[in-house]
Amino acid sequence: MTVRHRYGYIGVFGDEIDTYAKEASEQEHVDMPHTAPYHMTLIAKFEIQQLVLENRISLEGLVEEAQQLESRSIYPLGVGGDPKGVCWVVMVWNAGNIFRKKLGLPCKQFHITLSKVDDHNVDKGVRSLRDEGFTARLDSSQMDHLVVSCNLGGESLLASCYAREMCARFPEVGKGWIRLG
Repeated sequence: MTVRHRYGYIGVFGDEIDTYAKEASEQEHVDMPHTAPYHMTLIAKFEIQQLVLENRISLEGLVEEAQQLESRSIYPLGVGGDPKGVCWVVMVWNAGNIFRKKLGLPCKQFHITLSKVDDHNVDKGVRSLRDEGFTARLDSSQMDHLVVSCNLGGESLLASCYAREMCARFPEVGKGWIRLG
């Protein structure tokens, strides 16, 4: 996966992103009329403009820092949305949200848009998933990233629910118990 500046935003691109999109579409029987390269937006165009305007960082510096982010721990959780309209793959990427917080930006509900149309005013986080049993497919590391992601996004009650599930499914993994507090 690579992070780069394209069409005014900074996003994550690459074969893995394309694979996540294609696998999710096939699994959920989503018609994929999407034509642009699949991507996951890290920093939106208006956020870049705000950061540069406030002289907090140059565009080049922002892109350079973003390219240093750890991208091995990006996890697809499943498909959210309506298969007849806007739909997306819900993603977890804690390194991306930590980077955003360091820049003074809010946490982002990372996702890969599958449909040709998009609605930027729709919840694209964990609560938007169509499969409520998605956690059964996650291993302990992915569960931990989900718990941390919920905490980063201010969803402490949801994080606690997932941490309890993590402890029940993986009692030998200490992180679950630590996440319970």
